[in-house]
Amino acid sequence: MKPSIAAGVEFALLCLLLFALPTKEVPKQLAAVLYVLVWASRRFSLHALSRYRPDLIEMSLVAVIAASVASTVINWPLPDGIKGLADTLNYTILFWCIYRAGYDERQLRILAYVIASGVLVGLAYGVFELLKGYRQYLEFHSAGLVTQSSVYLAIAAMAAVGSAWEAHRSRWKRTARWFWSSSVLVMVCGLFAMGSRNALIGFATVLLVLLIILKDWRLWYAAALAIVAAVVLAVSLPSNFQAQRAFTKLKESLTAEGLAAADRERLHIWRLALAHVKRGEHLVFGVGPRNFSSIDINAIELPEPLQNQGFKLSHAHHLYLNRLVEEGVVGLGAFLFFLALVATALYRDWRAGDWQHWRWIAAFGALLVPCIAGLFNGAFFNEHAILAMALIGIYLSSRRRAATGFKGC
Repeated sequence: MKPSIAAGVEFALLCLLLFALPTKEVPKQLAAVLYVLVWASRRFSLHALSRYRPDLIEMSLVAVIAASVASTVINWPLPDGIKGLADTLNYTILFWCIYRAGYDERQLRILAYVIASGVLVGLAYGVFELLKGYRQYLEFHSAGLVTQSSVYLAIAAMAAVGSAWEAHRSRWKRTARWFWSSSVLVMVCGLFAMGSRNALIGFATVLLVLLIILKDWRLWYAAALAIVAAVVLAVSLPSNFQAQRAFTKLKESLTAEGLAAADRERLHIWRLALAHVKRGEHLVFGVGPRNFSSIDINAIELPEPLQNQGFKLSHAHHLYLNRLVEEGVVGLGAFLFFLALVATALYRDWRAGDWQHWRWIAAFGALLVPCIAGLFNGAFFNEHAILAMALIGIYLSSRRRAATGFKGC
């Protein structure tokens, strides 16, 4: 295969993967495998391997993978086998491929359109499934439960905000400006329609920080208009959407009605996870990735009223506590080290004034939305982790290309 054709096939497979990510399981899995194979076949050789020098970002990813491998091996056998390790490999390998590919600005912008289009199609499909009674809540067909789907949507919405802002600021073509403005409005409405508080809080917090940083009064008006429209839509939707559940839970939490059942369950699991950590038996490498349910409940004293609630101990409902329980201090430390490096890159570009483009805003959202939403939900795997890492990879790849002239390994 000619190099130009192979490069086109590689990029097309990446586009297919990112488009199908929230909706279709088989196409995205097939595209992911073929993309990595084509990517590796175009770049791997003994000569290239001898010249390869990993940078600090890549070393942090090695640490993340190594921690997951060690936790898996030490705690083997695990009920779900290598599923947790596979999750880690999925988002780290995709990040690595994008980071090292050296795609140019035109290609990266195409990826932004592909991600947004996949989300819009996924939302339409989610509405169809909800109206047909196939699902209880509005969520993506293949991006986890509503709590995980909403985080995926919040990350994509921040990337769309960045593209919409750059489209208007740089006077892109009118069709491009309309596409991005409409996409932001639809995504924000979808986020409110999903009604998941963790994603709403994460998105609102990141958007507020971004508005303060940008200091563009037009963006304040646009954000206010989109949020008002989304709230009106959420309270006007038919009851089968159950979009008002976020407002109901918030009211219960802030009034004398007390905590909602889900909040009481979350608080109880936090206490349970902390008690497990204090025992110190699995402090270094944890109990194994995606193996939170294996913690010994009988060895921990539980509040009597909640012992027979029947809730599932699938994760800690807290991103950092969950990582600590499952992969120990080593896994949590490696993960936080990677996040710190990304945050440092964002901060340095902001201080240098090299941040007023969609890639910086997309990575800003991809970093902070899961970190904030993760304070109330412990999941960082599957589709929303892959999307977050893809957007961070896009940003860091363009940053590396601009700084060094690197055009791919």
